[in-house]
This record gives sequence, structure tokens and C-alpha cells, in this order.
Amino acid sequence: MTILRALGLGLALTMAACAPDAAETSPPGSDATGSHADAASVDAATGQRPDADPGEGPLELRYTEHLGQLTGTARNPLLPVGMSGTDLGVAFARDGLVAIMFGDAWMDNRDSMAITAAAFPDDGHLPKLTWLSGDNGQFIPFAVPEIDLGAFNVPVEAVPAGDLTYYFFSTGYDFSPDVGRHSHSVLAHGTGLTMSPLVLDHKVASDRFINVSVVVDDGTAWIFGSGAYRKSPVYLARVPLSQIADRDAWRYWPAFSAGEQTAEPIMPIPCVGELSVRRHPALGIWLMAYNCGEPRGIHLRTAPAPEGPWSEPLLVYTPEMGYEHFIHANESVVGHDDGLSDRGRENEWGGEYGPYLVPEWFSSPAPGVFAIVYLMSSWNPYQAHLMRTYLARPGVSWAPPDAGAGLPPATLTNGDFGDGCTAGWEHTGATFVCFTDDDGLIRLTTSTPGQGDAATGTLSQKFAVDDQTHELGFFIHGGDAEVDLVDGDEVIRRSFGRRDNETETEVRWNLEDLRGHTLTVIIDDHLTGPWGFVGARGFELR
Repeated sequence: MTILRALGLGLALTMAACAPDAAETSPPGSDATGSHADAASVDAATGQRPDADPGEGPLELRYTEHLGQLTGTARNPLLPVGMSGTDLGVAFARDGLVAIMFGDAWMDNRDSMAITAAAFPDDGHLPKLTWLSGDNGQFIPFAVPEIDLGAFNVPVEAVPAGDLTYYFFSTGYDFSPDVGRHSHSVLAHGTGLTMSPLVLDHKVASDRFINVSVVVDDGTAWIFGSGAYRKSPVYLARVPLSQIADRDAWRYWPAFSAGEQTAEPIMPIPCVGELSVRRHPALGIWLMAYNCGEPRGIHLRTAPAPEGPWSEPLLVYTPEMGYEHFIHANESVVGHDDGLSDRGRENEWGGEYGPYLVPEWFSSPAPGVFAIVYLMSSWNPYQAHLMRTYLARPGVSWAPPDAGAGLPPATLTNGDFGDGCTAGWEHTGATFVCFTDDDGLIRLTTSTPGQGDAATGTLSQKFAVDDQTHELGFFIHGGDAEVDLVDGDEVIRRSFGRRDNETETEVRWNLEDLRGHTLTVIIDDHLTGPWGFVGARGFELR
């Protein structure tokens, strides 16, 4: 896991809200339970229940950490189930499990679902996903008769109701520059975790309830919605859970009258798209998370009841927390490769969106401290991540650990290949070679005189990151092979050759959130075809 601190990357705040706006949209899901009567007894001023300790006030933000990339990893690979990337992560509880619905799969835009244990792992790993798949091992995509679930048309919420599960989808996305939004909300149902084919309940044109988040409370489904794509206020409706499929039975805030056009915003902020509302299982308060552009980041609000009053937002995540840490920064703008991009997308920004709360994974690590866990997507890499934000009552100290303190300065042996080429590096396979170019610099290449591009093997070296080391820098050139940074079993940075022997790319891997970790840098050539090599020079810890 990595601690996120504001690092003053002013550049990140000026880059287009481009990356997240280029991505799909989707919100949350779960069947959180609890008594609305209990929620109504929560004090509106403090956001606390009356049984809270005396003198305890509203929750305050302490810090946010990146627990890790959830999808597309060694623990949760995507290629074996038929995709290479995905986004969103709408979580809901069903049959003693946490199920997570994912948005458009890379590259064919189908939508998928995986299940995992309701209890968060206590072994330091992220949850292990099991994809709902067919006999061929490929994931089963969501399917609703007569409904287009292609690009940008995605599942946004799931609501268990007895033996059935109701699934909401945002559909009808219009890519025209003067439109750029969804047109319809679709509801369909299946038995248990059945996802294909579903039974269509309704398809409704809407400008207020396209992205929806639903909390079932004492038999009532409270439905929070947004309309225009990432430009919407938040609206509220309610309906008996038994009538959720009947759109005419929905009643809308503030008067809870019939007809969507009577709905007025409970939160008149014109920036919401993906949103997630859940009840805190211990505190009883209601939580709302959403991405917004003003100010840009992930916002978290609390309320004693679904109707509010809703607090002012806590900005629990800002762009500089992610760029060059686990979200890619456009290489052509920042001037170097950060090792986070999907291959071929190096000049495309990533961005944060889709914060979906998972109350089953909330915790209280210390008295007066409450950890909120949510999924978040990054666009580039096109994957879902797990985040954790720590909230605390006033006066309760809770700070990030001083990771890496006491470790000796991180070092690499023979990072410039000037001491006998590969001395100090562990190697497997072919013996790679070094050469001195016209500029007098020593470079290593994995293309050998005997085997050429067909040579395969690795060079690797371990190092522990102390509390002063902030990055690993080097230069890369050549073919299609790669240089990796590995933490345990997971590749957390990867930079590729660019099929260019004339120009090299500067690589700068940020290590600040990895202090205290023992990492391995690996020059990895497992390719045998044309351009099956990579070149590198000048490995340096700073």
C-alpha cells in the first residue's frame, strides 16, 4: 500500500480534466442495511449517533492511501479471462460475498463482474477476485435483451431483493461533441448473481437519474441520481423495494411527489457523474463519494439521513496524489516516462473517476479513527484501484507511518554498467552486452552478438527504499522488451523500448509512496522476434 501526500505537482492540476472525461461513467452498488429510524436519530450537526462518546465532533480527514491496483495484476490477472483492462468497480453485498461490476472491458467494451470474500484480507494482499466466467474460462458479459451495452453503456448499481438482483445501467451514450451524455436509465433483473441474459424491467429516458446509487433501508430503496455526464447536481428518489422496477412508483425529493420532473437537487453542484452512497455500518451516518472538477478530485460528504443535511465536501483525493504514483502523466508534457502507462498510450493522461464505496471493507483501526475503502478508476492505466481514506474525530491523532525511517540510503550496484558491464546484477538466460556510444556513455543491450534479437534473459537487482530516496531514473531505447519494477509478486512500474535505436527515452519512477519497501528492478527480455530486445543506461537512485 502507498501513502498519498500532496506533492506540489502544479502541472497535474492544469492538465486537462481530459483523461477522466475521456473515460466511461458508472457508479456504485450494495444492499447496505440498517434502520432509517436509527439514521434519523443521528445528530445533524455532528454526524454522530447519540451513543457516541461524549464530546466527539464531526469526522475530519487525516489522509488517503493507495492500497494498490486491483485489476490487471499478478493476483488478479485479466488476460486469462479475455480482457486486458477494465474500469469502474461497483461493489455490492450478496449471499455473503462482495460482488464487483466492472465497466467496458479493453478492447471490446463488454461489461463484467467478479466476486470476492466479504472480509478484507488480513495478510497484506488485496482481495482475490473470481470472475464470473463460462466453460471456456472467458468472462461472462452482462446482457439485457434489446439493450445496447456497448462503449460507455455500463452497469452502475446492483440492488439485491430476496432471490433477485436488480441491475441499473446507464445507456444511450451520444458521442456527438454537442451532446456527450447518456440518454436512458435501464433496469433489469436476474436470480442471484445471474447476469446474462437478464430480464428487462424498464428503459426510461432521464436527465436526473442516469448514474444512480441505491441504499436499501428498512424496506425502502433510496435512489440517488445524477444526469448530464459529469455536469449534474445530485437528486433523490425513494420507492418501496418491492416496487423498484415500477418507475411510476418512484417518488422524488423534496415533496416526494410523482414524476421525475418534480425532482429538485438535494445537492445543487453541477459537476457530478459517477457517485456512490452507502451507510457507514458502525456510525450509521450516510456517506456520498463522487468525482468533481471544482475543485478537481474525489469528494466525500456525510449526512444523518438520506435527505440530509449533507455536509460540505471533504476533498479526500486530489490529482497530484495519483499522477506518477499510480496514474500516468502524459509523457509529452512532463518530459519523461513514469512507468505507469498502458503500452502505446504514453502521451495520454490518466485521471481519477468512479469512487465506489465498499462498506464491508470499512474498519476502525484505532479509537475515534474510521477507514473508508472505495474503488477508483484511473483511465491510464485502464484499471481499477483500491483506495482507503482515514477519518478521525477532532483531537484524535492519526498520521501516515514514517515509512523507510532508519533504513540506510538506497543504493544500486553498477547502475551505469561501468564496472564490468553486468557486475553486481543477478542474471538469467543470455549474457547481455554493453557498448560505448559516440557520446562516451555506456549502454546495455539485450540483443547479443550470437543470438541477436532472439536472445532472452533478465538482469535484476534488489534495493530497499529509505525515507529520503524519491525516485529511480534511467534511460531506455531499442525494441519491444521492458524494464520492470517489482514489489513482491506485482509489477508496479513498467517501461518499454520504443523501437527506436536513435533516440532514448528518459524514465523517472517515483518511489516516494514505496518507502520502506524492498523492490526489484528487472531488465526483462522474453521476446525472440524482430525488435525483441531493449537497451538501457544510467540507473540511478535519487
